Amino acid sequence: MSRIEIITDMKKGSDVRTQFKFFYDNKFFNLWMKKFKIGGMDYQEAYYLMKKYWFEGTAACSRRINIPEQVKDRVPFYVFTPWVMAERYNCYDFPTHAMCINTRAVSYINVYPLEVDKEIVLMWCQANHKGIYSSIEPKLKQLVDIEMVIRICTKNQKAPWVVGFSPEDKKAITKFINDFESDEPMIATMLNDLKNTKSLVSAAPYVVDKLEAMRQKIEDDIKTMIGVSNVGIAQKKEHFTDDEVQTNNKEIEETNDDLVDEISQGFERCNSVFGTKFTIELAHSSDYNEEEDGKEDNSDE
Repeated sequence: MSRIEIITDMKKGSDVRTQFKFFYDNKFFNLWMKKFKIGGMDYQEAYYLMKKYWFEGTAACSRRINIPEQVKDRVPFYVFTPWVMAERYNCYDFPTHAMCINTRAVSYINVYPLEVDKEIVLMWCQANHKGIYSSIEPKLKQLVDIEMVIRICTKNQKAPWVVGFSPEDKKAITKFINDFESDEPMIATMLNDLKNTKSLVSAAPYVVDKLEAMRQKIEDDIKTMIGVSNVGIAQKKEHFTDDEVQTNNKEIEETNDDLVDEISQGFERCNSVFGTKFTIELAHSSDYNEEEDGKEDNSDE
């Protein structure tokens, strides 16, 4: 009895989707983590705070307690932690008291209710008090969907082959298939192997270029949402009018201004309550903002 063997890619689609998601999650997380220069704190505190803003969108600052005398001069008197409301609010629904979450069960974090803006300062990175990731997550899912479609369309462009063989020919045919799959420029085989081999024509249309343009558009949208320069826009700037480029630049600038303003408000409250000197500024400026400024300078001359 004859048997048909179907040779397929053993990698599951769910595994590929997970890999694409991992790739884009890390890509945009790294862009966010390198977005600002934070002063007045060490690199560990800055990393912790930016990571909290990415996932939770908020963090609390309070005084350390129970600091041993021998290390009192070598450790900061403040500490950043997650927090929860202490079920006490004012008439504007803002919490008047909050509690630190002692995730590592250390002795220097106060876990009792603390008065907001006197004993504890609550900080956010967005006006909606949500994490950055939650804002871009729908777009990230859309981006992964596009990558999966591109992967399928790319595979559909390959011409499938039908190879017929008898049990006696299996060893020779197996070598032929292995050479074929390895994309060898020349394959040496028997004439009978060629007679049993037939290529099928794929009728799948080529739409990868359109999908790639859509993928780039979604990625640019995500970068705009986190206030990062749109590389895709910069690469194809000749296809856009000056008004379109300026509008895109303005959206990025407004996003950056909003993020810096919201984070700065939290830092200013910390500086007022605890006497710290926290500062924040953008680590990078927009490349094509500089280009536009250069054009304006030249025109003035």
